[in-house]
Amino acid sequence: MPASNYRNFRDPIGLAWRMVSDGRSIGRQAIARELLSLVAAPLDWLLQGAERRAAAADEHSQLPLLLVVGPPRSGTTLVAQLLTDYLDVSYFSNLNGLFTRSPLSAQRLLQRVRPEPNREYRSLFGVTAGLHGANDGFHIWNRFLGGDRYRPATDLNASERERLREFFDRWLTITGKPLLNKNNRNLACADLLADVLPNAFFICVTRDPVCVAQSLMKARHWVQGDSRYGWGLFAENASDSGEAAGVDAVCNQLEQNMRCAAAMRAHIPEQRWLDVRYESFCDDPAAVVREILARTPNVVLRPGRALDAVRPMAASDRLTLSVESQAMIRERLNMPAPTHGLTRRTSRRDQQTAAF
Repeated sequence: MPASNYRNFRDPIGLAWRMVSDGRSIGRQAIARELLSLVAAPLDWLLQGAERRAAAADEHSQLPLLLVVGPPRSGTTLVAQLLTDYLDVSYFSNLNGLFTRSPLSAQRLLQRVRPEPNREYRSLFGVTAGLHGANDGFHIWNRFLGGDRYRPATDLNASERERLREFFDRWLTITGKPLLNKNNRNLACADLLADVLPNAFFICVTRDPVCVAQSLMKARHWVQGDSRYGWGLFAENASDSGEAAGVDAVCNQLEQNMRCAAAMRAHIPEQRWLDVRYESFCDDPAAVVREILARTPNVVLRPGRALDAVRPMAASDRLTLSVESQAMIRERLNMPAPTHGLTRRTSRRDQQTAAF
């Protein structure tokens, strides 16, 4: 991770320790990749000249950009992992993420290996396993949208817009395939990306807000080391310690995400926007794959994949928040109380609000 990004985390050293000691194999792999980036740094520097020439090439592509967005902890990583596995697309990999100065040139070299995406749908707060696992692509998006992981730039001047367009035109030309990328932060600037990238198609993932709030509180504690400190798009710090203060801050964050998603949905043409409910996706992921295939030209199944092989998945829906906190979240977000109690979500997803 570039040093400029450490400011997004309250305690980077503590986070690194938790990744090693409590992050399972994914956490240890993430730390190993940080060390590997030091080994890759000389090549990354050497490729900068070729990178400048590649970025300036006058090439245009009409291949689609499939951008998975949505509030943090809403299931975007799982959706992106399955889509990357089944659709014949390019993507920003963890290996490409080692080359922060030369992602285009590195991709030209690395794709000769023709790696397959990781078919094991595991992640640790958005971090995926393996060098060929899908990467959020902050090493690319930060070039144009800034280094704040929680609030991106929402406007660019003419020169910056042109550089952004040129980069993705060049990526599509190099790979010869559509691009699929998941980055939650891009929800906040989806209207900007839609204006600059006319071939961008947005897949917005939403989930039961109580589950999202619970997962955000867990992320605050695990990633930041203290639940008072925010994590994710539109994060804000809690005014005090304790579960109630954390719930209040997380509800504020969720409300901002919900308003943002509604605003982007209203701005971006319907034919370029697809809403995906996490719970429905887990019930029938093949339906989402089928919908994307029908709505995005030049997107096809990856060789060797078949829609009848896409199986339902278990949704992560067990609630551990106190009954009082669950009720507080539902009241704040104007959600009806579930008919079977507050301690665990019922099996029927249609009882949840359609607003999120």
